[in-house]
Amino acid sequence: MIKSMAKKEITILNDLQIEKKISKSENVDKDEKKVSEKNVLQGRWDQARNEIKHIADAEGHGIDDGIKDAVIALNAFNINTGQSCEGHFDSGMSAPWIRIEALNEPEERFVGQNEAFEKVAKKCNMPVEEVKRMFNMDAYWEAFHECEKNGETEDYQKWREESGKFLYIIKEILDDFYKNRQVADNVRIKADTENMDDMVEGSFEIFNGGEDYRNINDLKLSDEEKESLGKRLDGYRKEMQAFAGFLKDKLFGEGDNYINGKKNKAQEKVDQEKIRKIEEKLI
Repeated sequence: MIKSMAKKEITILNDLQIEKKISKSENVDKDEKKVSEKNVLQGRWDQARNEIKHIADAEGHGIDDGIKDAVIALNAFNINTGQSCEGHFDSGMSAPWIRIEALNEPEERFVGQNEAFEKVAKKCNMPVEEVKRMFNMDAYWEAFHECEKNGETEDYQKWREESGKFLYIIKEILDDFYKNRQVADNVRIKADTENMDDMVEGSFEIFNGGEDYRNINDLKLSDEEKESLGKRLDGYRKEMQAFAGFLKDKLFGEGDNYINGKKNKAQEKVDQEKIRKIEEKLI
C-alpha cells in the first residue's frame, strides 16, 4: 500500500514537473513572440520616420516640425498622408492640418482627362503641367469641365473608397483620443468631412484651430495679431503632438489589434453607404 502510494506521488510529481516545463516553454514562446512583434512595430515606426525625412513639397520644404510626429504616427499605422502643415501666421493656413488619402492615386480622375488637359494646353500655348498645376486658372477650369462631364474612372472610384475607409478609421481614433480628454473646441482635432460622399477630391484633412483654420495669404495681419496667432498656434501644435503620442502608445501597446478593429468598423460603414445608394436608385 505504501509502495503504491509512493509510486502514485512520484507519478504526480513527474506530471507536475512536465506541466511546469511546458508552461515555462509556453511563456518563453509568448515572450519571444512579444519581442518579435515589438521589433516589427519598431521597424514600421523607423521606416515611417525615415521616409518622412526625405519628403519635400514642390518648393523643396520638408515636413514642418510641429506636425511631423503626427504624420509619422499615422503612417506607422499605414494611414497614408498626402500633405501637411503646422500652420503659419505669414502665409498659407494659419492652423495645423494633415491631408489623408489612400495610396496610389490614379493619374486620371475623369475619363479622357489627359487628353482634355493636353488640348487646352496646346490651345493656350503652355506646358500641360502648368495647366494641371493651375498656373492659369482659366485654362485649368476649362480642361477640368471638359473632362468632368465624362465621369470618374473606375480606378478613381475605387481609390476614393479606400480613402473613405481612412476617414471612418480616423473618426473612430479621434473618438478614442477625446474619450477622457477635455480641450477647448478650437484646439480639438477634427476631420473636415462628415462622410465619404463629401470627399470632393478623394481625400480629407484633419485639423484644429477653429476659425484659425483658414488661408491667410490675402490677409495683412498686424504685429499684434501675428503675436496673438503665434500663441494660439503653439497650443494647436501641442494638441497635434499629444495626438501623435496617443497614436504611438496605441501602436506599441496594442499593435495592429487596435487598428484592425477600426478597419472592420470602417468597412461596415462603407458597405452601408453602398447599400443606401442602391436602395435610393431603386426608389
